[in-house]
Amino acid sequence: YAMYHLGSLARQSRFKDDGVVRHDPGAALMWLTRAFDAGRLSAAFKVAVTHRELGDALEAMAWLQAYTYYMKGGDKPLPDSRLNWLRRGHIADLMAKLQDDLEGTDPEAIRARTIAVLERHGTRFEAAGRTPAPDTSDCRVKRPPKGFRAMVVHPVESSLVEIVAVVDPDGSARDVFILDSTPDAMSANSMRQYGFRVFCTDGDGDRERLVSLTWNFV
Repeated sequence: YAMYHLGSLARQSRFKDDGVVRHDPGAALMWLTRAFDAGRLSAAFKVAVTHRELGDALEAMAWLQAYTYYMKGGDKPLPDSRLNWLRRGHIADLMAKLQDDLEGTDPEAIRARTIAVLERHGTRFEAAGRTPAPDTSDCRVKRPPKGFRAMVVHPVESSLVEIVAVVDPDGSARDVFILDSTPDAMSANSMRQYGFRVFCTDGDGDRERLVSLTWNFV
């Protein structure tokens, strides 16, 4: 988790809020790539986004293809009925943008780059095994406070934003930090409010827990 969190924080470039790590796309790519190699699948999506932001649409497409390959089940494909979510949201939006960026590019070049990513990093991901998500089945988000706004009201670029709530042994959220850039400062504030509403009923002895929440801005 540390590599993934460091890479995510290094990607932050706007409305940083919790961006205690200096904006550094190179460091973001290093840590996120290592996180993917170690089994964190969602790191591949952030690697793809970062490469596009740096102007390398071909590498971005290769990483997005690798991400969707494993999200579809890898060498054990999931049935189409369970893949409708791939056709909407941040994944479909990034795919559409990359297709525009790569208009006129030889499809064989895209295929070759994707195979190269899978051979170099996909094999490491498979060897490590996908990082299991922590058990948060006992955690809930309490009713948001009056006036809470869960959506932005103006057009924003599609993005995936994760927040992490630090939950004390008594089950209450002690702190919240945002891993990714948010569309605007108001969104960052709303997400922090939401994170502080997390409550877990089963304590973990005298240890704190990390509970991740994901926002999909589309």
